[in-house]
Amino acid sequence: DPSFRSASMHFDNLTQRYPEPIVALNLIKQEESGRPKETLLFDEYSSCIRYLNKERLSSTTPRNMNSKQKEPIAYITFDFLKCARSANQNVLDAMSEIAASIFNTTGFFRTLKPLASSDARMKGKDVSLKHLRYAVEQHGTLRTNCIDCLDRTNVAQFCLGRICLRAQMEALNINVLDSEEYTLVWQELMKMYADHGNCMGNQYGGSGAMHS
Repeated sequence: DPSFRSASMHFDNLTQRYPEPIVALNLIKQEESGRPKETLLFDEYSSCIRYLNKERLSSTTPRNMNSKQKEPIAYITFDFLKCARSANQNVLDAMSEIAASIFNTTGFFRTLKPLASSDARMKGKDVSLKHLRYAVEQHGTLRTNCIDCLDRTNVAQFCLGRICLRAQMEALNINVLDSEEYTLVWQELMKMYADHGNCMGNQYGGSGAMHS
């Protein structure tokens, strides 16, 4: 399909539900020895994103694009398995760096306005509904893919979730550097993603996630 109609409908649906940019993070292999497999999909998907961005920029003014944003679909590629097999790189560190960059672009939705530590409501731990307000909006969203969207995708989403968790707790004026609450929530976050990966693996292929 030279016009990538199915992909276009998919990204149109994302754009209708979320403000741009849609950050498309592609984790599949970019190099292969022998008969190409994943690289065929990498090349085709990359061509698809280029085509969709060109069409969107030429047809209409993309919704909610800011002056610094170059394309409606922000495309990021990262050869996850190549990095994981490298003796000189730590895949979690590399993935976390990418996730941090994406989070700086999208932010997160927050209804609770940050309160100063000197605020009487903080001292009395009385933060009622009347103090809630739409303080921060999320700008954009992350779409992650690998081949089966299990192990690699789950790790990428976990790295973003970890960064977002810290920002959310800081917004609640919780000292994440020395906090029992953060430690407990952090452990639950790891467990949640591990359980999620196993659940999806069992539904998709009949076995748990390959890596935990």
